[in-house]
Amino acid sequence: ENLAYRVMHGAGGSDGADDNTASIASTTASTIPFVVNADVNSSSLETEQVEASDIVVGDYLMVLPGGSIPADGVVAAVSANQKSVQGSQFAYVDESALSGEPFPVAKEVGDQVFGSTVNQLSVLVVQVTAVGGATVLSKIVR
Repeated sequence: ENLAYRVMHGAGGSDGADDNTASIASTTASTIPFVVNADVNSSSLETEQVEASDIVVGDYLMVLPGGSIPADGVVAAVSANQKSVQGSQFAYVDESALSGEPFPVAKEVGDQVFGSTVNQLSVLVVQVTAVGGATVLSKIVR
Protein backbone atom coordinates (compact mmCIF):
# COMPACT_ATOMS: atom_id res chain seq x y z
CA GLU A 1 0.00 0.00 0.00
CA ASN A 2 1.67 3.23 -1.19
CA LEU A 3 -0.31 5.83 0.72
CA ALA A 4 0.83 9.15 2.15
CA TYR A 5 -0.85 11.85 4.25
CA ARG A 6 -0.98 15.24 2.53
CA VAL A 7 -1.38 18.17 4.91
CA MET A 8 -4.19 20.40 3.71
CA HIS A 9 -3.34 24.09 3.18
CA GLY A 10 -4.75 26.26 5.91
CA ALA A 11 -4.80 23.36 8.35
CA GLY A 12 -3.18 23.19 11.72
CA GLY A 13 -3.20 25.80 14.39
CA SER A 14 -3.35 25.58 18.10
CA ASP A 15 -4.15 22.50 20.09
CA GLY A 16 -3.81 24.41 23.33
CA ALA A 17 -0.02 24.56 23.21
CA ASP A 18 1.86 27.66 24.26
CA ASP A 19 1.57 30.44 21.65
CA ASN A 20 5.33 30.95 21.79
CA THR A 21 5.69 27.68 19.85
CA ALA A 22 2.78 28.26 17.50
CA SER A 23 4.65 28.91 14.27
CA ILE A 24 7.57 27.45 12.40
CA ALA A 25 9.93 29.48 10.25
CA SER A 26 10.82 27.88 6.93
CA THR A 27 14.47 27.92 5.97
CA THR A 28 13.50 28.44 2.35
CA ALA A 29 12.48 31.74 0.76
CA SER A 30 8.85 30.66 0.66
CA THR A 31 6.63 30.59 3.74
CA ILE A 32 4.84 27.52 4.97
CA PRO A 33 1.23 27.99 3.78
CA PHE A 34 -0.19 26.82 7.10
CA VAL A 35 0.69 27.22 10.73
CA VAL A 36 1.44 24.22 12.89
CA ASN A 37 2.75 23.94 16.41
CA ALA A 38 6.49 23.60 16.72
CA ASP A 39 5.58 20.50 18.72
CA VAL A 40 3.41 18.94 16.01
CA ASN A 41 0.33 17.12 17.21
CA SER A 42 -0.75 14.92 14.31
CA SER A 43 -4.38 15.06 15.45
CA SER A 44 -4.33 18.87 15.03
CA LEU A 45 -3.39 18.66 11.34
CA GLU A 46 -6.04 18.24 8.68
CA THR A 47 -4.78 15.64 6.22
CA GLU A 48 -5.99 13.61 3.29
CA GLN A 49 -4.72 10.19 2.31
CA VAL A 50 -3.17 10.20 -1.17
CA GLU A 51 -1.43 7.68 -3.40
CA ALA A 52 2.34 8.15 -3.49
CA SER A 53 2.04 8.62 -7.26
CA ASP A 54 -0.17 11.71 -6.67
CA ILE A 55 2.47 13.56 -4.61
CA VAL A 56 3.87 16.67 -6.30
CA VAL A 57 6.73 19.04 -5.52
CA GLY A 58 5.56 21.61 -2.97
CA ASP A 59 3.17 19.27 -1.14
CA TYR A 60 3.44 19.05 2.63
CA LEU A 61 3.28 15.48 3.89
CA MET A 62 2.78 14.15 7.39
CA VAL A 63 5.02 11.13 8.04
CA LEU A 64 4.07 9.07 11.07
CA PRO A 65 6.55 7.20 13.28
CA GLY A 66 7.73 4.06 11.49
CA GLY A 67 6.51 5.43 8.17
CA SER A 68 8.53 5.52 4.99
CA ILE A 69 9.23 9.01 3.66
CA PRO A 70 7.62 8.86 0.19
CA ALA A 71 9.63 11.59 -1.58
CA ASP A 72 12.66 13.83 -1.12
CA GLY A 73 11.94 16.94 0.90
CA VAL A 74 12.79 19.38 3.66
CA VAL A 75 11.62 18.96 7.25
CA ALA A 76 9.03 21.68 7.94
CA ALA A 77 7.98 20.53 11.43
CA VAL A 78 8.89 17.89 14.01
CA SER A 79 7.04 16.42 16.95
CA ALA A 80 9.70 14.96 19.17
CA ASN A 81 10.57 14.43 22.77
CA GLN A 82 14.24 14.89 21.91
CA LYS A 83 15.77 18.38 21.95
CA SER A 84 19.20 19.50 20.84
CA VAL A 85 21.53 21.55 23.01
CA GLN A 86 20.17 24.67 21.25
CA GLY A 87 16.64 23.67 22.29
CA SER A 88 15.32 22.80 18.84
CA GLN A 89 13.44 19.56 18.35
CA PHE A 90 14.82 16.76 16.24
CA ALA A 91 13.76 13.42 14.87
CA TYR A 92 15.65 10.35 13.76
CA VAL A 93 15.49 8.98 10.22
CA ASP A 94 16.86 5.60 9.16
CA GLU A 95 18.81 6.36 5.96
CA SER A 96 20.35 2.89 5.64
CA ALA A 97 18.53 2.31 2.33
CA LEU A 98 20.69 5.08 0.83
CA SER A 99 23.89 5.11 2.84
CA GLY A 100 24.17 1.69 4.45
CA GLU A 101 24.76 3.53 7.74
CA PRO A 102 23.19 1.42 10.50
CA PHE A 103 22.44 4.33 12.85
CA PRO A 104 19.51 6.74 12.41
CA VAL A 105 20.38 10.33 11.50
CA ALA A 106 19.10 13.27 13.59
CA LYS A 107 16.95 15.73 11.58
CA GLU A 108 15.76 19.22 12.54
CA VAL A 109 13.48 21.71 10.81
CA GLY A 110 15.18 22.73 7.57
CA ASP A 111 17.12 19.47 7.13
CA GLN A 112 16.78 17.46 3.94
CA VAL A 113 15.17 14.01 4.00
CA PHE A 114 15.05 11.44 1.24
CA GLY A 115 12.40 9.17 -0.22
CA SER A 116 12.57 5.51 0.88
CA THR A 117 14.12 6.40 4.24
CA VAL A 118 12.18 5.59 7.41
CA ASN A 119 11.00 8.05 10.05
CA GLN A 120 11.70 6.59 13.49
CA LEU A 121 9.86 7.96 16.53
CA SER A 122 8.43 11.38 15.67
CA VAL A 123 5.70 12.88 13.54
CA LEU A 124 7.31 14.83 10.69
CA VAL A 125 5.86 17.35 8.27
CA VAL A 126 7.95 17.34 5.10
CA GLN A 127 7.77 19.80 2.19
CA VAL A 128 8.35 17.78 -0.99
CA THR A 129 11.29 18.90 -3.17
CA ALA A 130 11.60 15.96 -5.59
CA VAL A 131 9.44 13.03 -6.74
CA GLY A 132 9.81 10.06 -9.06
CA GLY A 133 12.93 10.05 -11.24
CA ALA A 134 14.23 13.26 -9.65
CA THR A 135 14.74 11.70 -6.18
CA VAL A 136 18.16 10.83 -4.81
CA LEU A 137 17.31 7.12 -4.67
CA SER A 138 16.20 7.12 -8.31
CA LYS A 139 19.48 8.79 -9.34
CA ILE A 140 21.49 6.21 -7.37
CA VAL A 141 19.62 3.33 -9.02
CA ARG A 142 20.39 4.72 -12.49
